[in-house]
Amino acid sequence: DIIVFSPLESEHLTQIAEIHLRLLKERAADEGVVLTWEDSVAEKCACHPGASKTAARGVIRAVETLVAKPLGAAIIEGDPETKRTFRAVVKGESVEVEQMKTVPQAGQVKSKIKKKKKKNTDEEVV
Repeated sequence: DIIVFSPLESEHLTQIAEIHLRLLKERAADEGVVLTWEDSVAEKCACHPGASKTAARGVIRAVETLVAKPLGAAIIEGDPETKRTFRAVVKGESVEVEQMKTVPQAGQVKSKIKKKKKKNTDEEVV
């Protein structure tokens, strides 16, 4: 038996990149980190040099090189006072991972304690 494999099309390589970006997002979430990305990041990983020659393995390597490693560096260098939210974006010929500055502003933080009336007494509910 001979099995013939056809080369993967760019849309298939992009789908592989999206799958591995989602896996990276899940790994990051386990560490309390939120990761988002532009659609063009998956496309960039799919057309990274070597990705088309080595198919899925090359795309996986591109996700690690272009997104995972820069994400790790951004986490280490990032501001610990802000929320640990990062976004991967394509800038020119490269992918950059940026820390999103999402510090709550005055009026956005809601109290965790609510007062509720119950039979003519005030009771705190946490």
